[in-house]
Amino acid sequence: MDDLSKALIEIYTAAQQSIIDIIIEKEAKGNVTTYQKSLFVQIQEILVKLDKSAWQWSNDTVETLYWQSVKDVNDYFDITSFSKLNTAAIDILAKNTYTKLNSANVYVGRRVEDEIRNAGLKAIAQKLTTGETVRQCKQNLVNSLIDKGINGISDKNGRQISLDAYAATVAISTSAEVTNTATVQRMTNLDKDLVKMSEHATTCPICSTYQGRVYSISGKDARFPPLNTVPGFSSGFSNIHCRCKHRVLPYVEDLATDFEGDLKDSNRSFEISDKDKKNIDAYQKQQATQRQFLQDKNQWQRYRLALGDDVPKTFSAFRRMKIGNTEKFQELQSSYRSLRQGGEG
Repeated sequence: MDDLSKALIEIYTAAQQSIIDIIIEKEAKGNVTTYQKSLFVQIQEILVKLDKSAWQWSNDTVETLYWQSVKDVNDYFDITSFSKLNTAAIDILAKNTYTKLNSANVYVGRRVEDEIRNAGLKAIAQKLTTGETVRQCKQNLVNSLIDKGINGISDKNGRQISLDAYAATVAISTSAEVTNTATVQRMTNLDKDLVKMSEHATTCPICSTYQGRVYSISGKDARFPPLNTVPGFSSGFSNIHCRCKHRVLPYVEDLATDFEGDLKDSNRSFEISDKDKKNIDAYQKQQATQRQFLQDKNQWQRYRLALGDDVPKTFSAFRRMKIGNTEKFQELQSSYRSLRQGGEG
């Protein structure tokens, strides 16, 4: 899944950067209406291409992951006969995945077009000469996107999520949902009722008390907690939460190396233990590193919008410059702050 996730993230990162590059490089000439229409057309072309890629990725990835998960279950039981794939389940999962990506694409298109219109209206209201008006329209647009970013979705708390970050969320969540769904369905087809949740040294507070346990798929094996008591699984998502990396794995009592230990561990308290606290602490440190990465990426995009080609075209080059606190980075930081009248760096 790592390669599949990277493929989608790269597609969305490239699209987001293409939109930024068009806004940076588009010459502000003619009148505002012509300038706006030209931007609309170019950005729409990017989003149409992006949508086609999202559709293809959704269908290819879901089928690949579902097939691989069924094969993994078969291998666990040393089953060599061909298993017919559940095409109905694959179609539903693929459609749901594409719908999420398409919603982000539409959201971006509407937001950017709104920002382009607002930038033009603001410039016209300033009653400048024709040439100055279109140049001011571009500057207004740049300023707006620096402030707001190119976001792919607004979450339930109203927070704006960048297009590439949202694609990463969909990719990781799809991996978990498809893998877990296929595993549970194949186990059920084989009349096997037990699965074990994977365990990770870094885990969030939500997952910490649910990982490492054996669960009963049907809920009829009273020795183990029912799978539908796990968040997400109770509502049919087969995923504890967005971006969750936990997976359910086949479990058979006769093949277990320490069944009594697994039985005891599965029925432990659902309160957070000292071990859980260590795993959560490791997770939070990992998340802090990830947040810094995203902050640096957002800074690079702001600098690109404000300063154009004075800023490296690749994030990796910009980040090396920032980490090294080079003279060039300090110059860029100073230029950006001056341009933004002392705003954040």
